Amino acid sequence: MAVSLAKLKRLSMRLGAEQSELADALATVPPSKSLSRQLLQQLAEIAAAQAAVSREIDVREPRHGWG
Repeated sequence: MAVSLAKLKRLSMRLGAEQSELADALATVPPSKSLSRQLLQQLAEIAAAQAAVSREIDVREPRHGWG
């Protein structure tokens, strides 16, 4: 299935927003309490998805010059 560059960019923005929200949630946990493993796992999964989407955007992004 072919995915357009515009859709990949929208997905990247959405993943970035989710990643930021999770990081903010984790940052509010007091130092005396342990971090939620579930939230940490979600953050890791979103970061991995973000990296994969970024690589796909890089591959599909038009280049100027000799690129």
